[in-house]
Amino acid sequence: MIADYPSAKLFAATVLGFVVSMPLLAQDSKTPPVQDSASESRLLEEIIVTATRREADVQTVPLSVHVITEEALARLGAANFADYARIVPGLTFTDIGVGGENQTIRGISTNVRFEVNPTTGLYLDEVPITTAGGTGAPYSPDPMLVDIERIEILRGPQGTLFGASAMGGAIRIITRQPNLSQTERSVGGLVSSIKNGSEGYDLHGMINTPLNDGQAAIRAVGYYRDMGGYIDNLSNGVNDINNSEILGGRLSGTVVLSDRVSLTGRIAYQDRKSDGNDIEELDEAPRTQSRLDEANEDEWTNFNLVVNADLGWGRLISSTSFLDRTVDTRIDISVLLDAIFAISNPLTVVNKDDVNEFVQEIRIVSNGDDRLTWLAGIFYQDQDLDFDQNFPSPGFDAITGGLASMFGPPDNLFVGRSNFTLEQIALFGELSYEITDRLDFVAGLRWFDIDRDFKSNNIGLLFAGNPSESGSTSESDVTPKFSLSYAASDNLNFYGTIANGFRSGGVNPPEGSMDPACLAELAALGFSEFPIGYDSDSLWNYELGAKSRWIDGRVQLNAALYHIDWSDMQTFKVLNCGINFTENVGKAVIDGVEFDLVALPTDNVVINIGASYTNAELRNDVPNLGGSAGDRIPGVPRFTANLGVSYFFPVFGDREAFIHGDYQHVSNSYNVFDQTVRRELPAYDITNIRIGLNTQHWSSALFINNLFDERGILIVEDDILGQWVTATPPLTIGVSATWTF
Repeated sequence: MIADYPSAKLFAATVLGFVVSMPLLAQDSKTPPVQDSASESRLLEEIIVTATRREADVQTVPLSVHVITEEALARLGAANFADYARIVPGLTFTDIGVGGENQTIRGISTNVRFEVNPTTGLYLDEVPITTAGGTGAPYSPDPMLVDIERIEILRGPQGTLFGASAMGGAIRIITRQPNLSQTERSVGGLVSSIKNGSEGYDLHGMINTPLNDGQAAIRAVGYYRDMGGYIDNLSNGVNDINNSEILGGRLSGTVVLSDRVSLTGRIAYQDRKSDGNDIEELDEAPRTQSRLDEANEDEWTNFNLVVNADLGWGRLISSTSFLDRTVDTRIDISVLLDAIFAISNPLTVVNKDDVNEFVQEIRIVSNGDDRLTWLAGIFYQDQDLDFDQNFPSPGFDAITGGLASMFGPPDNLFVGRSNFTLEQIALFGELSYEITDRLDFVAGLRWFDIDRDFKSNNIGLLFAGNPSESGSTSESDVTPKFSLSYAASDNLNFYGTIANGFRSGGVNPPEGSMDPACLAELAALGFSEFPIGYDSDSLWNYELGAKSRWIDGRVQLNAALYHIDWSDMQTFKVLNCGINFTENVGKAVIDGVEFDLVALPTDNVVINIGASYTNAELRNDVPNLGGSAGDRIPGVPRFTANLGVSYFFPVFGDREAFIHGDYQHVSNSYNVFDQTVRRELPAYDITNIRIGLNTQHWSSALFINNLFDERGILIVEDDILGQWVTATPPLTIGVSATWTF
């Protein structure tokens, strides 16, 4: 398979560069030998997390938390979400094909293509960057993983501490903070090539500078990545149209104002551009037949200021943030003109989202020396989303005698302008009481109040509603959590948790709601009018878990068993007349088990094993979706498993080389509830290999991703736009290197 690789010259060059670099590194007289030959620190040292909003050893936290350290990210060669998601049991995703993924934890999902309100919360340090509440970009930002300290994946509802979007769980990307005591610098890069695709490369760098005798520091990170493309457009002869370019960076600074107070500010920026979407035809070849430009872009900037104050009896943390995000997408829907008007003419749907969000959170965390510890906080969110949509069709009026001009702008079949606002205030708190030296009880509560408003103005031939619409919804509720943990020994902990999670409701834009055909369909479904609003949905998670270390810390095994009752599900309904809306219908039950194992069988071998079983089914019939009790929830594989093996060995005077391989299996799932029209997403397996060398200052690696060139289907659709899929990238080979100085 590798013999017929098309980019033979690049492959030969990368291998040659890798081989040549090894003796060069070995001859670096300034680089001392690697002393950590046993590698035990990789496994035995505590991993401190802040999943409970206070620092704690992950093995003592009464939650199902998977932590990916900086070292683990390096072994994986992870640059974005899809790179690390494969090693986390219970975490799955679908790729919608226009620049982002939908994250799902424990099967909490009702739509393969997108959730209007996501079920997984995404955080960058203290900042929630989850996008929710509109009809535009149905995915959250995906920060490049440069200079990252760790990633925490919190499985199960986190409504008490993390709010509405964490109904299934939360993903927290923790960046490295400014170092007050030491200058740090690093540069790195990679080159790669995709089978039957184009070459890609990556450049990134970091510098940290202490200031004012250790009372301040600045840390700057910059990166550029050309990911290369592999999908060919047969209609216009352009190859590799789904190439992506990512430019971004972070600038952060810390100032120590006194022995008790410090300030940390951060600016993060990222711009991702692509000449085409990741949508492919159903056949084996990664190709498409788009007649029009389908370029897309996702640009965002995040400002964050954190005040950390030691009050003596506790600690006050204030996080102020602002997110500005613009997402532009284009999709060729020319087939609609063939289907509706029996004419052949170009037609594009052009979407633009502009999101501005202000978030303020203040919390006070008590000192952890007493039997009773607590935290309390207030959360405020103000989100404003403008969504513009156009259906330009150049030459349409000339063919139809000015038909588009009779209803709106010339050669434009639909022009829509919508504004969505969300204002939320929440109070939250958590108490932990040490009943005995080994038994702890935790109780948490969150009260929230959410107001949503929308207004829209729409015209055009394909619009059949009121030109101007507006509406609003509001709701308030509480979400509790209770947990009991028992330390059977220093190396064995058990916990039980009952937690409530929720997802806020919203409004449906009423485009097309006055169309007679649409009204007839709505009446058949039992609606007397178009459903302007929908309510929140919620679930209860019942969980038992164990965290353990064995054989003097050489084996670490964590496992969790859970049962979830989900009610008033937010489901996405598409009518035959072309409009869609979200409604609360159906209940679901989800039963599952997940485990993570890390083992150090010898001093130079590390083994990671993880697996999850998720049985997510409807509890009752949902005629509106064509679903019956017992039907599987779309896009949720029942079984996922991963295996990673790393072998470390000394070379060139006790420098450390390594060989790492990881394997992932994802079982099959389906794209919709309705068994009469649903399509299968087949099971797939992905294998990656990395061979590398580490010294105190240098690291380099040769990698092969998707070794056996498996085509894993992430979405499959069969609708009026045709049959199409999104899939995992083909076989990719490359070399990477990093210099720290």
